[in-house]
Amino acid sequence: MNLDSWLTVVLLTLVAGLAMPLGAFLASLKWTKNARVRSEFQHLVVAFGGGALSRKVSIQRSSFAKERAYHRLESLLLLH
Repeated sequence: MNLDSWLTVVLLTLVAGLAMPLGAFLASLKWTKNARVRSEFQHLVVAFGGGALSRKVSIQRSSFAKERAYHRLESLLLLH
């Protein structure tokens, strides 16, 4: 990998890593006097973060299951 690729990976990782603390900071700001709007914004931030987290977990688990199923199939084929 060249330097440009490494820089891109580092920057994208940094942005992804800062997304959750930045969302928490934005949700904690008292930028409006309306409690209902502030509450709805906080719910939006929490739901978005939860959705992103559950997507990551499901992608990780499905790739693990696919790899495991491939190895099981391979071992079954070798036994027969």
